[in-house]
Amino acid sequence: MKLFLDPALAAHRRGRFLGALLDAAAAPTALPEAGVLLMDGKAYQGAAEQQRAAVAAWHARPGRTLLLLPPFETGAIAAGLDWRIAFRSDKAAAGDAGIAAALAAEVLYGLHGQDGASDRAAGQRWADGSAHSRYWKAHTGSGLLAATCLPLWSVSLLDQAEATRAWIGALHAHTGAPESIPLPAQTAATAQAPTPEAFGLLVCLYGFGCADAQCVLARLAASPLPILALDRGRLPLLVAQLRAAGYLDDGGLTAAGEGALVASPYWAYAQRLREEHA
Repeated sequence: MKLFLDPALAAHRRGRFLGALLDAAAAPTALPEAGVLLMDGKAYQGAAEQQRAAVAAWHARPGRTLLLLPPFETGAIAAGLDWRIAFRSDKAAAGDAGIAAALAAEVLYGLHGQDGASDRAAGQRWADGSAHSRYWKAHTGSGLLAATCLPLWSVSLLDQAEATRAWIGALHAHTGAPESIPLPAQTAATAQAPTPEAFGLLVCLYGFGCADAQCVLARLAASPLPILALDRGRLPLLVAQLRAAGYLDDGGLTAAGEGALVASPYWAYAQRLREEHA
């Protein structure tokens, strides 16, 4: 398992400690082909739209894990997931084993949400059953996104390097096997070509006049007739495809997205949906 530090984290004292503790290298300018990429949660939350889309497209591929570490901004972590960060009002009940026990007194945040999974046996939950870490993956063979409230950069783990690597390894074990990496030209083409499933989400965004996937889910649930079946678990991946193609941003459907829809075979259906439900 190869560990990499996001360049911004690598330049910080937290990153320098992690690099020494875990034998983690600073990531190259381009995202690494495979492995675990450690990143500050706050940096991820505050990144530019294009950068978040690129990172989301990266961790969707097999053999890749993006692990977000404290500090975080309170509120939502990632588009399409119900994960939310809040400051803790009480002390974490860690139990008596694992790296969480060593870090419990230093944990400032609580992680709320049900999307994805949190494995108690792998040390991703507190003694009371609440999760301090969660991971999400689009499907069985894909890569994954993970977030933890544990400050893995704490000096409290100075003598627990192996245990910390093992804890990260338990997360990374859920990713699919690394695949052959396409040539750069193929990768760029793929990033600009959302799947038909992603176009289905694009149709709903336009037809319902929605700016995000959660609005689409609410409108679909309220419809008396079945319109389209969207897998909630795949929404983050579909959103990442649309963002990477420049069809969606924080304000909703972009001009490029609407243009792509107009030029697609789905335009007539999108118009009809807009007339009936907007």
